[in-house]
Amino acid sequence: MDSDWHIGSGAGRQGDVDRSILRDRDGFPYIPAKTLTGIWRDACELVAWGLDDGADNGIWQQWVNYLFGEQPAHPDVQLERTPNPATLSIRAARFLQDFRDAVNARPFLKEFLTFNKPGIQIDSNTGSTKEDHLRLEEMARAKAVLQTDDCWLDLEKLDEQQQKTAWVLLLAGAQMVDRLGAKRRRGSGKCSLKIVSVSNEELQACFHWLQQQKQPPELPTSVNQTYPDRWHHLTAKEDDTWEVVELTITTETPITITSRTVGNIVESLDYIRGAYLLPIVTRKLGNFGKAIARADVLVTNATIATFNSTGVSRGKPMPLAIFYEKESGNWQTGQGIYNRLVEKEPSNGVQLKGMRSGYIGTTHDDQLPAYIKTDEIVSGLTTHNTIKDDVQRPDAEVGGVYSYQTIAANLTFKAELRLKKTLADDLSHKNRHWWKQINGKYGLGQSKKDDYGLVTIQCQPPHAIKNDGNRDRYSQNSLTVWLLSDVLLRDEHLRPTTDPEAFRKALQNQLNRELPESEKIQLKFRESEELLNAIARSRRMESWQVRWGLPRPSLVGIMAGSCFVFDLESNQPKAEKLNELEISGIGERTAEGYGQVCFNDPLLTERFPKQSANGYSNENNQGTSSSSPNQIPSNDPLMGDYASIVEKEAWRDAIRRVSLHLAQDKDCREEILGIYISENEQRSIPSLSQLGSLRSVLTKVGSRKHSVLCWIHKVKGKKKGENTTYLERLKELVKEPKAVWRFLESKLNDVEIPSFTNLILTDKTTNTLQNELWEEAIQTLVETLIRAHKRALEGYQKQTNSQENVSK
Repeated sequence: MDSDWHIGSGAGRQGDVDRSILRDRDGFPYIPAKTLTGIWRDACELVAWGLDDGADNGIWQQWVNYLFGEQPAHPDVQLERTPNPATLSIRAARFLQDFRDAVNARPFLKEFLTFNKPGIQIDSNTGSTKEDHLRLEEMARAKAVLQTDDCWLDLEKLDEQQQKTAWVLLLAGAQMVDRLGAKRRRGSGKCSLKIVSVSNEELQACFHWLQQQKQPPELPTSVNQTYPDRWHHLTAKEDDTWEVVELTITTETPITITSRTVGNIVESLDYIRGAYLLPIVTRKLGNFGKAIARADVLVTNATIATFNSTGVSRGKPMPLAIFYEKESGNWQTGQGIYNRLVEKEPSNGVQLKGMRSGYIGTTHDDQLPAYIKTDEIVSGLTTHNTIKDDVQRPDAEVGGVYSYQTIAANLTFKAELRLKKTLADDLSHKNRHWWKQINGKYGLGQSKKDDYGLVTIQCQPPHAIKNDGNRDRYSQNSLTVWLLSDVLLRDEHLRPTTDPEAFRKALQNQLNRELPESEKIQLKFRESEELLNAIARSRRMESWQVRWGLPRPSLVGIMAGSCFVFDLESNQPKAEKLNELEISGIGERTAEGYGQVCFNDPLLTERFPKQSANGYSNENNQGTSSSSPNQIPSNDPLMGDYASIVEKEAWRDAIRRVSLHLAQDKDCREEILGIYISENEQRSIPSLSQLGSLRSVLTKVGSRKHSVLCWIHKVKGKKKGENTTYLERLKELVKEPKAVWRFLESKLNDVEIPSFTNLILTDKTTNTLQNELWEEAIQTLVETLIRAHKRALEGYQKQTNSQENVSK
């Protein structure tokens, strides 16, 4: 960034800034990927327009659409086919990690990455400033170097000539990018864009190749992606066991998993749907079409990871049967928490409220499981806009202003890939470490090619789940069901339903499958006036066809966290069958994570433990990394200049703050500069005219220090017999370089600044910076003292005149 720049957040800070700059979660200004993509595309379109000699939809413009994606929502674009997605993915540009670590070690420096710039509004009729229209705009400082990582360009379908064409167009567009952000036509946002992996020689070679081309090659024809079919000949055994691969998903950037769209706000779920993960598995491992149809493969939803004393576990949705006392309920202490499936409402009239959101860990002994609120997972809204080309402003015609609700970055989620052992053995036969093929970085959710959706997936080796049925929790006279994910069901007319009775029938049919008539199981909702037998909510899931951007049919089901209690009227279900249902799920689309259930979990079949949840914590949501106090080399070609600017601004601010603090005390003014107010004569000693001469001569203290000392000597000679203390004090400040810093350092703690050393960001020493800023320190301190002395004199004279008027 070659000049100051501003990429706004769309809001201000009350009483401080009218237009604040956009910052990331660590408080650093950054360039959003949407801004960078739009500016780069605009530059490439300009290049293409020139190469096409101004023709509409020329071959070079078609290459721009191939790289950056077609825009079916644009009013000037009319497509009769499937729009091509972008082959270029760009992530947000941020400060280099070394610089971030150095600043994070000195949090006080973070506020000096920006400054407040005053602005006005001109009346078009009078040509003068409008009254009451002064505003402050936050600006990021010049010389900043930002870098974007994790970008990719998919060139697999292109031959050598087509790849070179794509590269040349992007490089030429990058050379055309010279400004970005707000007010870029008024001096702000001047910048240069460079691709790190391309040298100057390669750049010149590409442009030389471009000059020789009369016509670029044709675009590649779109071919539907195919997957190797490995499963058509496989049939899992009826009694085949399951194997599980644990997936650990880390959100590198915020991610939006759309739940619904309200106006121009896209709301996000607090988990990652299995429907987003299943395509990754099939793309990496093979076509699971028939295996999925036979329910031999599934991927669960990825929920927030919970940490406890025994390790990490996949979070489970909070059961809706858990209530707490509205006034005094506390999950951490276990007080005022009720399980309404086995506990009655309190008889003392205490009001209960349901815990309707969040995730909990695994129950151990008598301790409460770890609890993570949804607010800790889903962050606030992030606002964007779509710029209309001809007016260069957001416009509703092309999308206007819209907001995304997101899952926060740097969170850990857990999911499971479950498949029959027959399929796992076949994969192992072809590749011993087949699960490692899934490892990597992917884009998930809404707007996954720019600011959102970047995740890292790591897989653990598969382990078997045996249907041994040796868990005591299955051997009970009642069946408590806890939904771990949404369940999709249909009634007898094949319409989506959320009726609890439909769930009872579906569960009963699953339990009775392949059982003789004599062993059939009958489920009946428990009859109790004091205890709940069912508590459920419905959820409507809206989804969109990714390529066309058109809505799909809504998915309506029973929401995760719902609970049901059934009495067993006849036979008791076998533990193996319940275990099988917990693995495979119930209802429709179980391969995508729907229909996950849990039977007779101790958390819901027993009275709620009233002990503290000590030992459990949500460590994945807390910053555990501690930055060492790194320093930036002052000769670093990327960060050295900018780091020097930031640290000097921090020193200047510290000098101003300490000077203002010293100037408030009349004793400090007299001690440092020898100036005071004579109460008897009601005048300044020395006079204000002499102090004015002193302020003017201070402008020469840096370049002509000897001249200042000569001036002091001459003035002293002319004022023999008068009070020249202020000249002696000024001489001490000018002659002794350390004198001014002793006064300033003595009051640093009073203005909440540890020391000047804590404000050093580069490898410069304290002495070096003191020498560089010595002139500014003297000028700031002396001018502040004189200005405060003058205001004190004016106040004293005003008070004296008022008393005289009263006496008269």
